Amino acid sequence: VPYIDFSSLPHIPSSQSSSGSNSSSGGSSRALAAPEAAAGGGKPKPRASSLLSDLDEQSDWNSARRTLNVRWVTVALWMACCAYIIAVFQAVPVSLHFQVGGTSVPTPVSQFHLGMGLAVFRIFTFVFGSPLGILSNRFGRKPVMSVALCSYIPVFALFAVAWYSRPSFSQAVSAAKYTNDTAALTLDASGGVLVPCADTPSYNFTEIDAAGFPKPACEWKPQIAFYYVCYVIMGIFTPYQPHAIGYVSDVSPKTEMISNQSFVAGCGYFFGLFGGFVVALVVFLGAGGRENQETGFTGRFVPISYFAAMFFILVGLYFVNFKAEDSIPPKKRTKKYKCTDCLPAGFLSRGMDNKYFMATLGYSFWTAFGGGANESVILMMFQRWYLPVLGEGPVVLMFVVYALLVYLLNIVGAIFTVSMCYIPRCGFKNSFHLVFWLGLPTIIIMMTALNSKMPSLAWLVVIWLVSLTSTGPMQPLRASLFMGQAPSFDDRGAFSGMLRSIEALGKAVGALIVGSLLGPTWNETWKASVESGGAHEGYWTLPVVGYLMPLILSYVCFILGEGCCVKDDVRGWDNDDENRLVLNCCKRGGLLVYGDEEVEKV
Repeated sequence: VPYIDFSSLPHIPSSQSSSGSNSSSGGSSRALAAPEAAAGGGKPKPRASSLLSDLDEQSDWNSARRTLNVRWVTVALWMACCAYIIAVFQAVPVSLHFQVGGTSVPTPVSQFHLGMGLAVFRIFTFVFGSPLGILSNRFGRKPVMSVALCSYIPVFALFAVAWYSRPSFSQAVSAAKYTNDTAALTLDASGGVLVPCADTPSYNFTEIDAAGFPKPACEWKPQIAFYYVCYVIMGIFTPYQPHAIGYVSDVSPKTEMISNQSFVAGCGYFFGLFGGFVVALVVFLGAGGRENQETGFTGRFVPISYFAAMFFILVGLYFVNFKAEDSIPPKKRTKKYKCTDCLPAGFLSRGMDNKYFMATLGYSFWTAFGGGANESVILMMFQRWYLPVLGEGPVVLMFVVYALLVYLLNIVGAIFTVSMCYIPRCGFKNSFHLVFWLGLPTIIIMMTALNSKMPSLAWLVVIWLVSLTSTGPMQPLRASLFMGQAPSFDDRGAFSGMLRSIEALGKAVGALIVGSLLGPTWNETWKASVESGGAHEGYWTLPVVGYLMPLILSYVCFILGEGCCVKDDVRGWDNDDENRLVLNCCKRGGLLVYGDEEVEKV
């Protein structure tokens, strides 16, 4: 649909319009300001939320047009998230473990490169996030979103090349040796037996050990260089979600900001991750993923996953290029911008000007830190919990089912928990308290019940419930809080780039510290506990550093912002102060309380 310029049409006051949401929202903001001007005899009393009073008028789209375009962008986000899960989340870690050890079981070396690769991915996203946000303001959202999706195709192709060129871990077996010592093993096409590297935990390799096969060292392989090249390309170009958040912010009046961001987060992001796991599960089962190591766990689902992911990317490109309109028409694209906004850490200069935004940056960083940590170690932790119970083939299958349900409940949390429970019953700011307190059960279960030799699968129910009450709602709340600090319409592209950068920085640091520094040592102590039959020394490090610490520190940043500099909150998501958090040291029962009545008492 070509862009239609509505700016030349006369303004219709909200009292004369019964349907146009653009007119009504613009009229409502003026109606709020009018009594203040009359009471004060002129200029209304300035406040933070008035800085965004012009944003509703910047969007010329009516409600139906906004809804349609938000849906197209959300569908493309769904496709991108599906492709990411199918290829990067499921296939890449397994293939990297195959490169180093010959199996899908993690080793210290493969875990180091997995965490380091994810850190490289996020570091390049951090470096290029802000400049790409500026470019999207200059040239429009659609070209940048198209480049983000297109960049996945050469990445998946390189991953496939790395897979097909992987080293062989097959060892030849003589007929006599096979008959006497390895009768339960299945020979591969070359007449050999897969022998994993020496540091692989030996749950499923007892017969190989009994036969006395010499195990090679777990070490760097040249094919791993392909993974780092792919991570660099992905880091620079592929993150699509921040551009989608910026797109939605462009077309959403303040009264629709939270609901639209919840729709994008739920239906696009989380439902896309869920859909990716559904497809990944189908590919895994259809390509023989249920095989086990003793009878030939080939991992042939890996290349099929890459080709399936390419298909989803192509579909996403169709919706971006042929269905969605650009949210910034040529005449509204920013020609001038601050040089500091182009710097990787340009958000710090904004934070110096607005202390509340600095607190919001801290909240975004630490929540992203937890996401990067989880992404780099969750497969290894899941195998640590259930590999003795299920075996290698079934544990990967169960992990896919586990992750599938996690993201399904994240969808429900992002859409329904936020819009139907937290916001109407508790208010926007109160929801952040619930996200913190209801996120604690996951860490408690990781530290206690799952830290046993044979944990029950039933404990996963607790993590699934936390996805519904904490993990899922956090995404749209964080996006709304962050994008709500943009002081003008022209700054939204820069702010979407800043969101991309700060989240990438948090994920990079999380993957580097937890995945590359702590992960290999944790893997070695896991292997030692298997061989000795004793307790897993240092098990607590990953749950505490990767999950508990970022949860606490993100909440601390939120409390500092609300308790010390809430007056700087631009409040781009609403027009009132009813749910404002203020400091009141004298009120019985709490230090921080909500409501305008308390403001007068402080």
